[in-house]
Amino acid sequence: MTGDYDKSLLRRYVQRSRNRFRYCYAKELFVKSSLQGTVTAEFTFGADGKVNAATASGVDANVAACVAGGIKAREFPPPKAGAVTVRYPLSFRPGTAAATKK
Repeated sequence: MTGDYDKSLLRRYVQRSRNRFRYCYAKELFVKSSLQGTVTAEFTFGADGKVNAATASGVDANVAACVAGGIKAREFPPPKAGAVTVRYPLSFRPGTAAATKK
């Protein structure tokens, strides 16, 4: 992470989107039953707390794009000064998704 920001606050705000991230994974897991791994999200938010840019990669292109969209929609408490750039890993394994394959 670059910028002056409380890591525990960042973690708490990213975790508020965990249901969306689980949905991203569960949707693809339904089609690809062996899907698992880590998505690394990279994002930047400015002095207003709004995410300016978000990308993600890993596991599956659809899961990564969905996770990036979830991050982009999130708003964070403003940093003390300037912008904050974050690289945040999210792990996915069957059995951890909010929805199950039927």
